[in-house]
Amino acid sequence: MEFLDAHSGKEDLFRIAAETDHEFGQVIAVTKAAEMLDFVDKPKRMVMLIETGSRFVAAGPEKRQEIWRQQLLTLRLFQEVRELVQRHGEVDEALVKEIMAIHMPNEYYEQMFPAFIGWARFGELFAYDEISGVISAQ
Repeated sequence: MEFLDAHSGKEDLFRIAAETDHEFGQVIAVTKAAEMLDFVDKPKRMVMLIETGSRFVAAGPEKRQEIWRQQLLTLRLFQEVRELVQRHGEVDEALVKEIMAIHMPNEYYEQMFPAFIGWARFGELFAYDEISGVISAQ
């Protein structure tokens, strides 16, 4: 998003990969994530920073975290897990993976789980204990 901000808010997907020296697949994955969070729009090969993304880029660390949290909570999976944690105090990793498998049957939930946890941690939605596999309130 900072790259887009520095390039008038939009750029061709292939040019982003070339100019940032990142693998094209990685650029696509990051773009899809930014699109899910309503930070960018991606008509065809063009990636365009939208209002929420511009606010995120311009914000300081605390405000970025707040914007991130708000955007995460627009996604049903994060809403559901957060509600479970709030209701029960803690939730087992296996249950969250099961919910992920239901919501995203064509994805590899085992591989997506670490990203899910990382996103939630950055947004301070909940804490995760790797040893016990328990997700709990912050």
